Amino acid sequence: MTVPNLEVEDGVLQGNASFRSPRPSLWEGGTLGGFGTTTLQAGATLAISRSTVKTLAGRTLNTLGTTTGSATAKIDLSSGATWNNAGTFTIQTDKVPFKGHWTATVSSITPAR
Repeated sequence: MTVPNLEVEDGVLQGNASFRSPRPSLWEGGTLGGFGTTTLQAGATLAISRSTVKTLAGRTLNTLGTTTGSATAKIDLSSGATWNNAGTFTIQTDKVPFKGHWTATVSSITPAR
């Protein structure tokens, strides 16, 4: 299913369905869960902001465009989550924004220098 843009502020996206977004998206809090796939297509952006913990639990997240994590962003990866980054991921802090269980796979994320 293609959605115009994905905005998760404090809710839960749960289930086995797959979502694609070709446009700017925002993740400020809440959970991307279940065993589906969320894909932010090439040319799309994902802004990860606010100090509220964001949780990727079980779901696969594919980021093909530009992702930016603010200095206060915290991301909890758990339950076998997979984050495939094939685009640009800029972390705007010298601290690692990931926390939690680390029963997850993360590919191709490099801190900004």
